[in-house]
Amino acid sequence: MRVVMVIEGPPGPPYQVDWANAAAAGCELIRVGHVRRLSWPAVPGLPFLGRQPEAPLLYQIETFRWRPTRVFGRVSARVVARRYEAALRHITGEHGRVDVVHAHFFAGADYLLHLKRTLGLPYIITEHSAALTGQHPGASISPLGLKRARRLFGAALYVIPVADSLRDAIERHGLGGRLRVLPNPVDTARFRVGSTPASDGEISVFSVGQLTTRKAYDVLLRALARALPEEPRLRLRVVGEGPERGALDDLVGELGLADHVTFLGGRTRAEISAELQRAHLFALASYAENLPVATIEALCCGVPVVTTDVGGNADLVDDRCGRLVPPGDPELLASALLEVVAGLDGFDREHIAAAAQRRFSYSAVGVQLAELYRDAVATDPAGRR
Repeated sequence: MRVVMVIEGPPGPPYQVDWANAAAAGCELIRVGHVRRLSWPAVPGLPFLGRQPEAPLLYQIETFRWRPTRVFGRVSARVVARRYEAALRHITGEHGRVDVVHAHFFAGADYLLHLKRTLGLPYIITEHSAALTGQHPGASISPLGLKRARRLFGAALYVIPVADSLRDAIERHGLGGRLRVLPNPVDTARFRVGSTPASDGEISVFSVGQLTTRKAYDVLLRALARALPEEPRLRLRVVGEGPERGALDDLVGELGLADHVTFLGGRTRAEISAELQRAHLFALASYAENLPVATIEALCCGVPVVTTDVGGNADLVDDRCGRLVPPGDPELLASALLEVVAGLDGFDREHIAAAAQRRFSYSAVGVQLAELYRDAVATDPAGRR
């Protein structure tokens, strides 16, 4: 079984790399990262296709999208689709027949229809987009986007929503497709339970996310300000970057939180794992989510979670591992933080971690993904067996 997985960037965002690592256990996986500019040597005769010299199964493809008008947008989509066609022809010549192309996100994936039409290649899409749920104005989908999703999902062998709530949203929109829910996998060798931090000093609240309005860090800061009079030991540490950083710094000053909040900026996954293992609890106040990898990583480290009841969070968090609150309510969020802090000794970090690792490890998700690949190829209407 040979699968080409198209991911973003070299080698892709962490969660997409996790998907690739989970898939690689059950197939020969070739990764193609779409980039704005190649950082690897170009394949002879294909100046838009790069290859990692030390890893012959890793490629980059240079893509672009013109947006001035719909006409230019269509032209750029056709050019990019032809690049993918040339790339897949090269990969097939180098490595042998490709059985399935596996992409992430329908947005920008029109090339899949071209590959199916010109090369007969079946495809699968893993869908992560919280925009489909319509939970927040900052994450919404246009009628044109729905039309594109309907076309791509309808022609896919499988569409993989990462949470039940995302599957339900796809069905509500009537987008079609053969739907099979598989959760985001996590590197459980890296994200694992550590020693329980002492609770007789500062109480560390850790969070990871882009500093955008959708992640609602302003709500988390206001919740912290409400909780501090009752629990002055609370300290919030945030990993992430984004356009709201300046406004959040201002809010920290306005709320008098300078001694209680640290914005750490971007950090490596190793550093995030170390932060989680030192944390007493994890908090995320998002208005919209699909199945947040940061929350899964926290659970795999055995850290209790306080987050909002949006997207797939209800699939992740119950009273044994944390608390869920409605989005946009700092008072209820503060109450949940205080409740978890008061009951820290009642959370079994080993149990939380073991339960999460059973669901989200590379092997757990990889087994399901390999089964789906086999079924997809067996039912390929092109009959390329």
